[in-house]
Parts: sequence; structure tokens; C-alpha cells
Amino acid sequence: MVLVWVSASACVLALTMNFRPIKQLGGNGLAVFGIGIKNLIKPVLILISAWLLSSTLKSLNTTEVLAAMLEGNIPPALYPLLVFVTGALISFSTGTSWGTMGILMPLALPVALRFSGGELSSLIHGTIAAVFSGAVFGDHCSPFSDTTIVSSISCGIEPMNHVKTQMPYALIAASTAILAGFLLSGQGLNPYLSLLIGASVLVALPRILKTRKIL
Repeated sequence: MVLVWVSASACVLALTMNFRPIKQLGGNGLAVFGIGIKNLIKPVLILISAWLLSSTLKSLNTTEVLAAMLEGNIPPALYPLLVFVTGALISFSTGTSWGTMGILMPLALPVALRFSGGELSSLIHGTIAAVFSGAVFGDHCSPFSDTTIVSSISCGIEPMNHVKTQMPYALIAASTAILAGFLLSGQGLNPYLSLLIGASVLVALPRILKTRKIL
């Protein structure tokens, strides 16, 4: 409730402070305020839906059910990779990274904690990273994403053409994250060492491709 009152107060303060400058520029402060509220409706609805889904899944003990289904059927070492692929597919299909994070994090993290016996291990770090990076990767490559659409419009090109230009770079980053990050973190490798390996690969890769005249 406190957050609601703080947000409402900030909105009123922003409208009060910018009403005169907007009017001096020939605009209508109330109209601009209404447009801003309209633009925020979709993210707010996504967050509310994620909260509702999270509470519903918690009431249904979904975490325990998933953990029981996965236990013995999937090696814990591959769990971060599975979370990354799942997040990428959800985000690519829906075009929203925030919604994917809100849906996947309450499911993936408790299962990882059960796999690790409640200990804060590299499996936990890899799972959290997999949720965030999988969601962002899928959103970045999705033609349905609002960021993809806005970026393509601002550049004066079609959304699919923008996706085609971004896909190679995103796939390189995703492949490096999988090989140097999620697979290794599932094996218990120190996450800082994984970051060092991944960064070294990304630094060396352009030079290797340039030497072979691929770039």
C-alpha cells in the first residue's frame, strides 16, 4: 500500500512540476499525463498477472510437484541450461522479458534450492542467471517485443529485418553463456571463473573470426 501512495504522489508531483513547461511548448499537460498512464497500463497488467500467477502456483504447491517430477529425471547439472532454454522460449513467444521473469523465477528458484539441499551453491547462481538471461535473450530476438518494434520503427526498417541483424550477436552471446556459464555452473564451477572464461571467449572471438576472414 505504501508503494501505491508513493507512486501516486510522484505522479501528481511530476504533473505539477511539468505542467507549465509543457504548456509553454504548446502541449497539454493533462493529455501528456494521460498518454504516460496509457503506456504504463501494459507493464502494470503484466506485473499484476505475474503476482497473481505466483500466488496461485504457491497455493497449489507447484514447486514441490515440479521438483518431484524433475528429481531423478533430469541431472541437476543440466538444470540451469533447462531454465535458460525455457525462459528464452517463453520470452520469444510472448515478447516480454519482465513477464517471463515474473513467471519463471518463482518456479525455477525453489526447485534449484531443493536440488542443492537449501545451500547457496553455484547451481543457485546459475539458475538465477538463467532466468534473467533467458528472458532477455528471448525478448531481444522476438519480433513481438515492444523494444524490437520501437527500435525498428526508429531506424525506419521492418521488425523482422531488425531481428535478423540482431540474431547473430544474440546467438553468440547465448552460446557463450551456455558453454561457459550454465553447463559449468551446473558442474559446481565458481561463477566468477565462469565469467572470466566467458569474457575471454567474447574478447578472443572477433579476432579469431577476423583472422579467418569471416568478419
